[in-house]
Amino acid sequence: MSSTTSVRFCFWLTTSIVLVTGGCGSGVKDRLYKVSGKVKLADGQPVTTGTIYFANEKYTPYGDIQSDGSFKLTTAKPDDGAPAGSYKVYFSPDLMGGPSPLLHLKYLAASSSDNSQEVKPQANQLEITVDKYQPPVPKKK
Repeated sequence: MSSTTSVRFCFWLTTSIVLVTGGCGSGVKDRLYKVSGKVKLADGQPVTTGTIYFANEKYTPYGDIQSDGSFKLTTAKPDDGAPAGSYKVYFSPDLMGGPSPLLHLKYLAASSSDNSQEVKPQANQLEITVDKYQPPVPKKK
């Protein structure tokens, strides 16, 4: 299995686990605030496909990333936003979509992501910058 295939499989597996364990947004009791933004790499190139997840101890709002890097978060109904609070941000790829740069492996899960975002009790417009996947350099013999 190539490293690209392994990375994509891990993204798919993580996404499946989140959706099965309650990341679908049912039972929202907190007020929701609109959250939209753009995802880009450190070099300014937009991330053009995939799904972005915001995770904390109560909720996992998510949004589909558009071809220009934009997204809108959903908690219970499409584009309804997210409750105010701190979140870890992670991603899964769109395996059926067009080409998009592979993100660093640390963004496969909330527990390994170093990207945190704050949803404020107002409409939120976020710019999220992430690192690109760097394949390991083979050791010289």
